[in-house]
Amino acid sequence: MAKLYRRTSAALATESAASGLDIVESGTGDGALFGVIAALGNDAPPFMAPGFNSTVGEVGWRHYFAMDGGRPVAAAAMRVRGDVAWCGLAGTMPDHRRRGAQSALLARRVRDAAAAGCTWVTCETMADAAERPSPSFRNMTRLGFEMAYLRTNHVLTLL
Repeated sequence: MAKLYRRTSAALATESAASGLDIVESGTGDGALFGVIAALGNDAPPFMAPGFNSTVGEVGWRHYFAMDGGRPVAAAAMRVRGDVAWCGLAGTMPDHRRRGAQSALLARRVRDAAAAGCTWVTCETMADAAERPSPSFRNMTRLGFEMAYLRTNHVLTLL
């Protein structure tokens, strides 16, 4: 996994309007929907949705949807603590990938982090490699994130 960071004061390289999707902040009543969209958007089984929505309504957390018309097609979260924001729990429904939803969601979260007084924003994703390209990594670096370090990611295989 690659851990990435950027300053909120740096200009964003991509504007969210390019996706044609509307980015909205979800409410506390959207927790179940957030969990389903985030789980399915990460190719996780639906029973994992509660893990994705467990932070909805918690102090310091904000949750977002990318909307195509009135339909949520991607989800992402942000946790603010002090002057640092962490962006994660992001996923896009398979039928809406490669349309810019995650770039738009990340750009929105960087702007919201700056408005909340954050200096830094962090995120992580699979490292980009020739044998396993990572569109997420490329989205993040295109938006001005730089790699801080690589770390091991342990994966539980369910039978």
